[in-house]
Amino acid sequence: MPAKTFSIMGDSISTFEGCVPDGYTLFYNDERLERSGVLRPEDTWWSHTVRALGGTVLADSAWSGSMVEGAGFPAASSPERAAALLGRDGQEPDAVLVFIGINDYGWGGAEAQAAGRSHAMLRNIRTAAPKAAVYCITLLPGRTHGVDHPEFCYRLRGRHLDEYNAAIRDAAAAEGCRVADVRAFGRDYDSLEGTHPTNLGMRQFASMVVRAMQLADSAGVETPTTEGITAVAQPDAANPALDLRDFCGAPKSAQLCDSPTCIGCPHAANTGNQWLCRCLK
Repeated sequence: MPAKTFSIMGDSISTFEGCVPDGYTLFYNDERLERSGVLRPEDTWWSHTVRALGGTVLADSAWSGSMVEGAGFPAASSPERAAALLGRDGQEPDAVLVFIGINDYGWGGAEAQAAGRSHAMLRNIRTAAPKAAVYCITLLPGRTHGVDHPEFCYRLRGRHLDEYNAAIRDAAAAEGCRVADVRAFGRDYDSLEGTHPTNLGMRQFASMVVRAMQLADSAGVETPTTEGITAVAQPDAANPALDLRDFCGAPKSAQLCDSPTCIGCPHAANTGNQWLCRCLK
């Protein structure tokens, strides 16, 4: 039987007020709801995705600002974050959607991911929900709403975005998980400031996730650790808000600058105590 309950491991992009555990920090709340047009839980990428797959959301373990790496909670590699994927009565999800890592990229934490923090996160998820199918979603560029050209910084702190995606793919393969490789589509998504999706961006991203899950299921995973796990993504999306062919008009990505780092560049929106993945050139 295909999966019916889904849990999410994520960062700010996957938060929404009233949907994450008490005490978790949020991005999608207060005035940001109106600014983004993401007004209801149903407007989030994960809700669009789960509806398209005919399922329901069990739990959302998303923490705004969190990274995969870290010494402990609230890092996604901590056991506490994995435990939050379970239902209120300890129910395991049928599938876990893992979309996290943009904060690791923003702060320049590729070495820690490569050293095993991604593996630790996935092992903790496996321990908390051993029967769940786990989909690791790759990172992809955002584009600020109203901007008609690519603007993403691919080497913000000297390490290319796709080094992080390579770490995601490697960890997923090693831990018996599937990769929903949205980056392979070569598209940007609409966002507030290059990172957090707007209402349109949520639909664009969700359509890519659903299609990438379909491709991952058709490819399968040759590993004993997935024994008994059933493929999740169905042949056709049941969510009319999504367009799996054109990804709701998501524009094509392009890397327009070959500078080895954005640090010190006058065109970088921010690389100091805060960061934005935007080139203003």
